[in-house]
Amino acid sequence: MRSDPKVLLTAFGETKGLTEWSRDSRCKVSQATLRVRVLHQKMGLEEALTLEVRSGKGPRGPRKLYNAFGESRTLAGWARDERCQVTVHVLRYRVAAAWPFEKALTWPSGKPLEQTQLYSAFGEEKNLWDWGEDARCLVDQYTLRNRFLHKRWPLELALTRQLTHKESPPAGVTLDDLRKQSMRKYFVISAQEYCAITGLTMARFKRYRRLMSSAHADEDRFPPEVYEYATTVIFDTEELCDWFIRLYTEVVAREESRLSEAVRTLQGNLRVNDLNTVPDLETAVRRARLSMADTYSNRERYAQQKKLDVAFADYRKLPKEILSGKKVLAESERLLKELAGA
Repeated sequence: MRSDPKVLLTAFGETKGLTEWSRDSRCKVSQATLRVRVLHQKMGLEEALTLEVRSGKGPRGPRKLYNAFGESRTLAGWARDERCQVTVHVLRYRVAAAWPFEKALTWPSGKPLEQTQLYSAFGEEKNLWDWGEDARCLVDQYTLRNRFLHKRWPLELALTRQLTHKESPPAGVTLDDLRKQSMRKYFVISAQEYCAITGLTMARFKRYRRLMSSAHADEDRFPPEVYEYATTVIFDTEELCDWFIRLYTEVVAREESRLSEAVRTLQGNLRVNDLNTVPDLETAVRRARLSMADTYSNRERYAQQKKLDVAFADYRKLPKEILSGKKVLAESERLLKELAGA
């Protein structure tokens, strides 16, 4: 921001322009904050210079320093260090997740460890993915990663311990079958993978899980997870698909009914039989709202205008929601067919 060269201010026995005062080592605020304080709030210059900002506005306070390898730097400074293996965004996420700071810096974020790091068992060394394909492994890849990386089981035990009752495959599917299938065809599926297939957002998936897992959702509770590790939640594929098919069958039917009602409301107010023939629907709706002043009383006009606004919003929004819901239904049904044919 430009300063006015004609404005000279005196403090600490010195006289300077506002820009020079903002660059003084005794100034605790930004030039913009100093200008507001002095010129608009009429604050004394010494107080304006030295009073630190307490709100979220103004300059940042001292940045937090992080210690590693006997040095102290900010996150951005560490992200530029050659020993840092990740971006500043990944580093910030790991710090927020309470990772030990040196581990947060040096732990690579590229290929997963199960494909790069070698682990020893039975006198051999392989990466974790190859151990999951070994004939001595009695579990699927998901279970092996969960046991070894997150539950910290000894590798030989994680490989050879039979599946528990929660991890058992459905009837008719053997462990050899599981090992031969791709991850997508496993009898279990992660929340992230299901969302990627069906087009659901993780935010909506988590909202369904939170609301429908509560004590008030006894009629159709969200499927329980098979197991969970780190940020990955694993579900039974059949249970998860069945639940979303039941949900979205009702959702799509309800949204189609609302869309039909919205079309009828718009057609009645605009006096047309086909909304596609209206060149500028938004302008037509606005004119219809204004024309209600001659037809209804104040209270009735407000109710009719609100009904028209809701119908117009539904007409614009619901087709996209219906298509998304139909995709969830179609992909969930496809997953069930693949599971049945596995």
